[in-house]
Amino acid sequence: MFHIVNALRRSPAVKQVQVIDLIDEATVKHLKCRADLADGSILYINESSIIGNNKYSYHWQDTQNQVIIRWDNAPHHPNLASFPHHRHEGGVVHENPRVAINEVLAEIESRLRVKGALP
Repeated sequence: MFHIVNALRRSPAVKQVQVIDLIDEATVKHLKCRADLADGSILYINESSIIGNNKYSYHWQDTQNQVIIRWDNAPHHPNLASFPHHRHEGGVVHENPRVAINEVLAEIESRLRVKGALP
């Protein structure tokens, strides 16, 4: 779980990281945190691993609290080939393989550069 916090702290898109909850034990790993981004948007991260059962959500929202993209593996779209992994964007659910924090940050950094919020 510390690799996620470290990746956030290294990203040029992230201004501040707040760890809300952290458990790092042999059979239980859990991280809940908030990252304030360069354009004022927010990335909420929730990852849990309990004896092989892994759940995650990377929820990126704008300054009006509207979802920009949310990557997660909640098992509520069984029709997708990437089930349970998927991405919510623009009110549409898309197939998406399991993502890691580096992939999420790369997507955010790319979009912030296009927007002019990052050099």
